Amino acid sequence: PIDDIVEVLEEHLNILQTMQSNRFVEYFAEQVNKWQNYLGMVESSMVKWMDIQKMWKNLYPIFIESADIREQLREDANAFQVADDLYRTAMSKVHTESSVIKVCCTDFVKRMLQRDDDFETLLSTIDDTLTTCQKKLTEYLEGKKKLFARFFFISNTDLIDILSKGSDPVAVMRHMSKIVDSVKTYTIKEGTKIATQIISIQDEVVPACNEFECEGPVEDWLNGCIDLMFKTVRASILEGHTTYVESPRIQWVMEKGYPGQTIIVSSRIWFTTEAEQAFAQLEDGNESALKDFLRSQATQLGNLIDIVLQKLSSNARKMLVHLITIDVHARDVVGWMIDEKAESRDTFTWQSQLRYSWDEKRGSVIDICDASFVNGYEYIGLCGCLVITKLTDRCYITLSQALRLVKGGAPAGPAGTGKTETTKDLARNLGIACYVFNCSDQMDYLSLGQIFKGLSMSGSWGCFDEFNRIPIQVLSV
Repeated sequence: PIDDIVEVLEEHLNILQTMQSNRFVEYFAEQVNKWQNYLGMVESSMVKWMDIQKMWKNLYPIFIESADIREQLREDANAFQVADDLYRTAMSKVHTESSVIKVCCTDFVKRMLQRDDDFETLLSTIDDTLTTCQKKLTEYLEGKKKLFARFFFISNTDLIDILSKGSDPVAVMRHMSKIVDSVKTYTIKEGTKIATQIISIQDEVVPACNEFECEGPVEDWLNGCIDLMFKTVRASILEGHTTYVESPRIQWVMEKGYPGQTIIVSSRIWFTTEAEQAFAQLEDGNESALKDFLRSQATQLGNLIDIVLQKLSSNARKMLVHLITIDVHARDVVGWMIDEKAESRDTFTWQSQLRYSWDEKRGSVIDICDASFVNGYEYIGLCGCLVITKLTDRCYITLSQALRLVKGGAPAGPAGTGKTETTKDLARNLGIACYVFNCSDQMDYLSLGQIFKGLSMSGSWGCFDEFNRIPIQVLSV
């Protein structure tokens, strides 16, 4: 292995260094200097050689095997081809010679390749070409990221794979869960490039509100897929909200076949509506309005519990558990308001909740205290949710107020208490994509810059775990 060779080389260089500092070296000083020059040349050639191998290994599949990228970066692909041919020819000649000194320190390569430059200069030429190709590729990828902002959140290897297979939607779909957290893939109609369904990572199937053809540059049709997801979720919530009152709730939940997200959001919209109606009755003099509402909440919850005890599919159970979690909290909120003898909707216990409503112009709206947000319609699948406690409520209020004031929030507390999960949960409640980054002292201003570009261009949230590990000098940039 190369590590063993490097180790032996360093050892021999150290021995020569020791010899040079010896007072009896004069007699063979010439030989020592000659060998020191030789080994110095071997070392510098090997460092370049290893760098070239690493770069070549990364760039070869891109510039030689990927037709799309060869087409886009024609000049650089040609330059890489020349460097590749030269490198292969040099390696085939070098391979036949077992003496490293002969290869690195004599005109062996010059004679074999019939070129004017020695081995080290040849390596420098190849290195320069590959570095230029690498730089041009980085610029090309940066351009693609600006056209589809979510590319900022995936590795360059995955991005290159996506770009190289851009004309084959089925091949690109295996990366979909890295682009949208909860989407495993889109169903592509056989023999066409038409997307017809969204499949979640829990295998929930959501029919798209219209068909979409994945044609053209990959960044364009991926933008189209994201728009299709937003439109589908919005249309589904509108339909669910409209049909909620047409049949008994339990029938609406189990038989209509709506996606989990539609059922959750529509239920929350109707819970807010019914609570507001109870407050209106309370203000009109019906003192038992909230108590009646609490009873209806308990009945709804009882019905769901009866069903969850039956034999169900895995996805139906996940959806019901999510709905029961939300309903339990809704029941508790009404109970708290009765306990504190709330008289109007202005009571803080009510104002501090996420209150969902449907606005004809804005669509699904979420209010909390005096902050108001429009649903982002990011598809969340059947991810479930956290149990909502009074502490969760306080986190939601604080983070939403920070957003209203165009600031950031920083939940603090011991490890494993749910700071990240609470932030992600709030993002899901507002229908916004949330990307989690584990920070380390290895982060520099360039990598942070990439993250911030992606977040601001895609309208997503960033959740930075262990933010205090990032060096102050990096943050100050």
